[in-house]
Amino acid sequence: MIGVLLVGGVGYYYVTSSGEPERDTPATYPVSGTVTYNGEGPIGAHVTLHKLPLAKDSWDAIFPRGRIEQDGSFQIQTFNEDDGAPPGEYAVTLSWKGFADPTIRPGVDRWKGKYDNPRKPLQTISVVDSEVLMSPIELKGPAIRVSDPVSDGPRG
Repeated sequence: MIGVLLVGGVGYYYVTSSGEPERDTPATYPVSGTVTYNGEGPIGAHVTLHKLPLAKDSWDAIFPRGRIEQDGSFQIQTFNEDDGAPPGEYAVTLSWKGFADPTIRPGVDRWKGKYDNPRKPLQTISVVDSEVLMSPIELKGPAIRVSDPVSDGPRG
Protein backbone atom coordinates (compact mmCIF):
# COMPACT_ATOMS: atom_id res chain seq x y z
CA MET A 1 0.00 0.00 0.00
CA ILE A 2 1.09 3.56 -0.64
CA GLY A 3 0.07 6.21 1.93
CA VAL A 4 -0.29 9.88 1.06
CA LEU A 5 -0.78 12.60 3.70
CA LEU A 6 -3.23 15.27 2.57
CA VAL A 7 -2.43 18.95 3.03
CA GLY A 8 -3.81 20.19 6.32
CA GLY A 9 -3.74 16.74 7.91
CA VAL A 10 -7.28 15.91 6.77
CA GLY A 11 -6.52 12.22 6.65
CA TYR A 12 -4.61 9.51 4.85
CA TYR A 13 -5.41 8.04 1.50
CA TYR A 14 -4.16 4.62 0.53
CA VAL A 15 -4.05 3.04 -2.88
CA THR A 16 -4.97 -0.61 -2.59
CA SER A 17 -4.13 -3.37 -5.00
CA SER A 18 -7.44 -2.65 -6.76
CA GLY A 19 -6.37 0.96 -7.34
CA GLU A 20 -9.28 2.33 -5.28
CA PRO A 21 -8.48 4.99 -2.66
CA GLU A 22 -9.43 4.29 0.94
CA ARG A 23 -9.73 7.04 3.53
CA ASP A 24 -9.30 6.72 7.27
CA THR A 25 -12.48 8.18 8.70
CA PRO A 26 -13.45 9.01 12.25
CA ALA A 27 -16.00 6.89 14.10
CA THR A 28 -19.61 7.93 13.54
CA TYR A 29 -22.73 7.45 15.64
CA PRO A 30 -26.34 7.26 14.42
CA VAL A 31 -28.24 10.57 14.39
CA SER A 32 -31.92 10.71 13.45
CA GLY A 33 -35.03 12.80 13.97
CA THR A 34 -38.12 14.29 12.42
CA VAL A 35 -38.96 17.57 10.72
CA THR A 36 -42.46 18.76 9.85
CA TYR A 37 -43.62 21.83 7.99
CA ASN A 38 -47.27 22.69 8.58
CA GLY A 39 -47.69 19.19 10.01
CA GLU A 40 -46.21 17.32 7.02
CA GLY A 41 -42.78 15.97 6.15
CA PRO A 42 -40.98 18.36 3.75
CA ILE A 43 -39.88 15.52 1.49
CA GLY A 44 -36.61 16.24 -0.27
CA ALA A 45 -35.46 18.83 2.29
CA HIS A 46 -32.08 18.30 3.97
CA VAL A 47 -30.90 18.55 7.55
CA THR A 48 -27.25 19.66 7.73
CA LEU A 49 -24.96 19.54 10.75
CA HIS A 50 -22.27 22.24 11.10
CA LYS A 51 -19.41 21.48 13.50
CA LEU A 52 -19.10 23.95 16.37
CA PRO A 53 -17.38 26.22 16.89
CA LEU A 54 -17.95 27.42 13.34
CA ALA A 55 -14.65 27.76 11.49
CA LYS A 56 -13.78 30.79 9.37
CA ASP A 57 -11.92 28.63 6.85
CA SER A 58 -13.84 25.41 6.42
CA TRP A 59 -12.45 24.15 3.12
CA ASP A 60 -11.74 20.77 4.71
CA ALA A 61 -14.86 20.58 6.89
CA ILE A 62 -17.35 17.76 6.61
CA PHE A 63 -21.07 18.42 6.79
CA PRO A 64 -23.10 15.43 7.91
CA ARG A 65 -26.57 15.61 6.39
CA GLY A 66 -29.77 13.70 5.91
CA ARG A 67 -32.63 13.77 3.41
CA ILE A 68 -36.10 14.19 4.88
CA GLU A 69 -38.59 11.53 3.86
CA GLN A 70 -42.36 11.86 3.34
CA ASP A 71 -43.12 11.04 7.00
CA GLY A 72 -40.65 13.73 8.15
CA SER A 73 -38.00 11.28 9.31
CA PHE A 74 -34.32 11.52 8.46
CA GLN A 75 -31.08 9.66 9.14
CA ILE A 76 -27.82 11.59 9.11
CA GLN A 77 -24.96 10.32 6.97
CA THR A 78 -21.38 11.49 6.70
CA PHE A 79 -19.27 8.92 4.85
CA ASN A 80 -21.69 6.06 4.19
CA GLU A 81 -25.47 5.72 4.00
CA ASP A 82 -27.09 6.39 7.40
CA ASP A 83 -23.75 6.10 9.26
CA GLY A 84 -24.44 9.13 11.45
CA ALA A 85 -21.98 11.85 12.46
CA PRO A 86 -18.56 11.98 14.13
CA PRO A 87 -18.48 13.05 17.79
CA GLY A 88 -18.81 16.77 18.45
CA GLU A 89 -21.15 19.70 18.93
CA TYR A 90 -23.20 20.72 15.88
CA ALA A 91 -25.48 23.53 14.72
CA VAL A 92 -28.53 22.14 12.88
CA THR A 93 -29.83 23.83 9.70
CA LEU A 94 -32.39 23.00 7.02
CA SER A 95 -32.72 23.68 3.30
CA TRP A 96 -35.46 22.51 0.95
CA LYS A 97 -34.13 22.29 -2.58
CA GLY A 98 -34.98 18.68 -3.38
CA PHE A 99 -38.05 16.86 -4.63
CA ALA A 100 -39.87 13.64 -3.76
CA ASP A 101 -37.91 11.96 -6.58
CA PRO A 102 -34.23 12.17 -5.52
CA THR A 103 -33.07 11.77 -9.13
CA ILE A 104 -34.43 15.23 -10.04
CA ARG A 105 -31.81 17.97 -9.82
CA PRO A 106 -32.35 20.27 -6.81
CA GLY A 107 -33.82 23.70 -7.34
CA VAL A 108 -33.99 26.84 -5.23
CA ASP A 109 -34.44 26.63 -1.45
CA ARG A 110 -38.21 26.87 -0.90
CA TRP A 111 -37.53 28.44 2.52
CA LYS A 112 -35.24 31.05 0.89
CA GLY A 113 -32.42 30.40 3.36
CA LYS A 114 -34.58 31.13 6.43
CA TYR A 115 -33.43 27.96 8.24
CA ASP A 116 -30.03 27.56 6.56
CA ASN A 117 -27.82 29.81 8.71
CA PRO A 118 -25.49 27.92 11.07
CA ARG A 119 -25.03 31.11 13.09
CA LYS A 120 -28.79 30.97 13.85
CA PRO A 121 -29.37 27.20 14.11
CA LEU A 122 -32.75 25.61 14.68
CA GLN A 123 -31.10 23.63 17.47
CA THR A 124 -27.70 22.38 18.54
CA ILE A 125 -26.86 18.77 19.26
CA SER A 126 -24.05 16.87 20.89
CA VAL A 127 -22.86 13.60 19.38
CA VAL A 128 -20.82 11.49 21.79
CA ASP A 129 -20.40 7.74 21.75
CA SER A 130 -24.01 6.63 21.33
CA GLU A 131 -27.07 7.09 19.14
CA VAL A 132 -28.68 10.57 19.07
CA LEU A 133 -32.41 11.08 18.59
CA MET A 134 -32.85 14.79 17.91
CA SER A 135 -35.75 16.79 19.31
CA PRO A 136 -38.53 17.08 16.69
CA ILE A 137 -38.38 20.21 14.54
CA GLU A 138 -41.88 21.54 13.87
CA LEU A 139 -42.08 24.51 11.50
CA LYS A 140 -45.07 26.56 10.38
CA GLY A 141 -45.34 28.92 7.45
CA PRO A 142 -47.09 29.70 4.18
CA ALA A 143 -48.18 26.79 1.99
CA ILE A 144 -45.47 25.67 -0.42
CA ARG A 145 -45.93 23.54 -3.54
CA VAL A 146 -43.58 20.60 -3.08
CA SER A 147 -43.94 18.10 -5.88
CA ASP A 148 -43.80 19.89 -9.24
CA PRO A 149 -40.22 20.07 -10.58
CA VAL A 150 -41.41 21.88 -13.72
CA SER A 151 -42.67 24.90 -11.80
CA ASP A 152 -40.55 24.52 -8.65
CA GLY A 153 -37.31 23.38 -10.27
CA PRO A 154 -34.37 25.20 -11.78
CA ARG A 155 -35.00 27.42 -14.78
CA GLY A 156 -32.92 27.28 -17.86
